[in-house]
Amino acid sequence: MSQILGIDYGRKRCGVAVAQEGSTFAVPVETVPTEQLLEWIKGFAAQEGLSYIVLGLPLSRDGAETEMSKEVRKVQAGLVEGGFLVKLHNEFKSSQSADLLLRHASKKKKSKKGIRDEMSASLILQEYLEFQELSRS
Repeated sequence: MSQILGIDYGRKRCGVAVAQEGSTFAVPVETVPTEQLLEWIKGFAAQEGLSYIVLGLPLSRDGAETEMSKEVRKVQAGLVEGGFLVKLHNEFKSSQSADLLLRHASKKKKSKKGIRDEMSASLILQEYLEFQELSRS
């Protein structure tokens, strides 16, 4: 069965999560340096099978484009050029939600950053999958 990737894009690193196609449960996988993201996705797709990618789109509170959302749209275009199907999902507050989940973790702040990115990717993907499931009902 193919996998679905969720990505929380950042300028330095990207959190990655995965879900099996047909599932609404996303699992954090790892944090990938941004400059290695495309190669990482290619390797994952070759090894695991990839149905599509859900890329977090950081819109503002009122749904307007931000500098980062414009950058994410460029990343989307590059991934599509690379042959991947990419769906965007508003990631508003995913990082803040991940922070709440990690607030009491006993990790050092530096190591929490990577975990936060992975958790954000998982929240983005899980929210997208749940929304798709509700839309089918």
